[in-house]
Amino acid sequence: MSDYIVKIVPKDPQYRVSKHRINDILLYLKNTVVAEHIDGNLYETPQFIDCGSNLEKIYCPVCSKVIGVDWWAEKMDIASENNFEDLEVKLPCCGNKSSLNDLQYHYSCGFACIVFELFNPTTELTSDYIVSLEKLLGTYVRVIRSHL
Repeated sequence: MSDYIVKIVPKDPQYRVSKHRINDILLYLKNTVVAEHIDGNLYETPQFIDCGSNLEKIYCPVCSKVIGVDWWAEKMDIASENNFEDLEVKLPCCGNKSSLNDLQYHYSCGFACIVFELFNPTTELTSDYIVSLEKLLGTYVRVIRSHL
């Protein structure tokens, strides 16, 4: 059986908080969520937080057309050269500018300097949990559901 990991990240890929705040959020999660393991990581630069084998397609956030994986992989390689500090891209379908973070990943993915991971949780993250996490973190979050 594969592992299921729920990853919670700020919607802003550059958003950072203190280690003290991360510990407060970890304590909240450990006291309210049932999971095999709960972890939090803080990175100096944005990291790509993926959905594992759940990723099916990537869509343009402007015109909703499917974006090819080859184009996306090329742009990821370019962005990785600058440690994902610059995520801006010109979309191949409509020519508009966007961010690799704002592409519509099916299932959700994103970039973040902070990630909280719930390994094989049995507690469902309801909207109440999300609102509480956003208040503790001080920003809006994205929930990424990953299967390995």
